[in-house]
Amino acid sequence: MHWFCKPSPAARTHHLHLVPWRSPLWQERIAFRDCLRSSASLAQRYQNLKLELAAQFPHDHEAYTDAKGPFIASVLSDWRAGGHDQVSPIRLE
Repeated sequence: MHWFCKPSPAARTHHLHLVPWRSPLWQERIAFRDCLRSSASLAQRYQNLKLELAAQFPHDHEAYTDAKGPFIASVLSDWRAGGHDQVSPIRLE
């Protein structure tokens, strides 16, 4: 994965992640997105967590991101436990 911050990692106005298509990391990111889209209650819990963490770490992007990790890992673990290991194919037309 590659990521870019503008103007710098210390003062971010733009943050872009580039993930190789269909890589394991891509699969996880899309699976997490799909889990949030399919469950309003899960999406609400994630929103609440993000708001709490933003208040807790207003100037520490890395701590904020790290603190989301256990929630994301739990969602992906449940996704895998449901018999999933890949996301549905995407049709590009």
